[in-house]
Amino acid sequence: MSTQEIMVSAGAAASEAALDREATIMCPPVALRIRALLSHVQARRAALTLTDQVAVSGTNFVTTVLLGRFCLQEELGLYALGFSLVLLLGGAANALVWMPYMFNSPHQRNGRRLRFTGSVTIHMALFCLLTAVGLGVAAALTAIRGEHPELSGLFAVLAVAGSLMLFREYMRRVYLAQMRPGRALLLNVGMAGIQLAGLATVMRRGMLSSHSAYWVIGASCALLTAAWLVTERTRMKVCWHAVVPDWRRNWKTGRWIFAGSMVRLVSTDIYPWLLAAFHGLPAVAVLAAARGVIVFANPLLLGIGNFAGPFAAHACADHGLRGLRQRVFWGTVAIAAIMGTFCAAVFMWGADVMELLFGSRYAGQAGVVRALALGQLVEAMCIPVGLGLLVAQRANYELIGAVVQLAAMVSAGLWLVWHFGPAGVGYGSAVAYLATGIIGWIGFERTIRRA
Repeated sequence: MSTQEIMVSAGAAASEAALDREATIMCPPVALRIRALLSHVQARRAALTLTDQVAVSGTNFVTTVLLGRFCLQEELGLYALGFSLVLLLGGAANALVWMPYMFNSPHQRNGRRLRFTGSVTIHMALFCLLTAVGLGVAAALTAIRGEHPELSGLFAVLAVAGSLMLFREYMRRVYLAQMRPGRALLLNVGMAGIQLAGLATVMRRGMLSSHSAYWVIGASCALLTAAWLVTERTRMKVCWHAVVPDWRRNWKTGRWIFAGSMVRLVSTDIYPWLLAAFHGLPAVAVLAAARGVIVFANPLLLGIGNFAGPFAAHACADHGLRGLRQRVFWGTVAIAAIMGTFCAAVFMWGADVMELLFGSRYAGQAGVVRALALGQLVEAMCIPVGLGLLVAQRANYELIGAVVQLAAMVSAGLWLVWHFGPAGVGYGSAVAYLATGIIGWIGFERTIRRA
């Protein structure tokens, strides 16, 4: 999960927490008991949502480890390049389709919600179709030029598998937006079972590669998509005359999110492609393996985001913006201590864990793991100030921060990747997030002074 996703999720939780606090003051004892029961329901939903994220991240992690241990480095590098491209496309779909649906669907009632879900499903299907066509054209053009045949094959596979992966993620986001995390968890547990069984079958036959892995993932997504369309057909209704108006409504909601998301995603997901251009696919494989070690911090970051949002909202409600500033400051100190401990462990044992997971071909990469851990530390320390800006209703600094991050990537980050290879990705991320954090704190302090 990216920092932006953590901030959006926790920001929504923060707003709900502030409203819940105000409502609690006005509630009689019986209503308070009902609210306590509901709070348990919300706690179960939060636990299911976190478990669902663990299932998704765990499946991706195991797939990366299998490719790293049983394939050549070039195959893991190709897989990592393809996955970064899917993440970039997923960021666009998130801003244009998934987040507008999450924001707008609760305001729809009865049959209108069914029609809205049907319209958004058509939007997502068209997005996947355009993705398939675009990647197919990219595959054809790359094949005609003949310079990078491995990329031509990758684009061709992703034209099918990548589009299905995006639609599978859409199904998951629909469940989460409808407050049905149990269904999302069931979907991803099924995905994990089918995908890992397919990968094991391909591996036993000696056919495991980046392409075969994506074909297995695509086939798994296709099966789940068919099942989802059958089981959810009563929860959506396609009205063709509403498709365009619903798109216009979602565009009004998501256009600024889209701008900020794409700038930020380009500034992060372009690194593997720069690495491939400067140092080749084996360097991308080393980066993917090192990220496989850093990914152990993801549940920690999710927990921080889920706690920090309500924490900041209560601080603002009880003590105003100056009280919020104090909580943001100490929250940053706390995250620095927690993530600093994780990074210290990575500094000492990260290279050994990487070799244990991915094999002896990935030995001696302590510098890469440490650089990525540094980037993760700086990224995590930016979370509290980002949440503070959301609570203070100054989310416009998100776009400003994204532009600053992109500028840092194309200047210092570009040179660092060229000079230091995979380790330069970690150093570049640290520089970019440091610049973003400085902008965030400047905006936050200005907001406090104007209050």
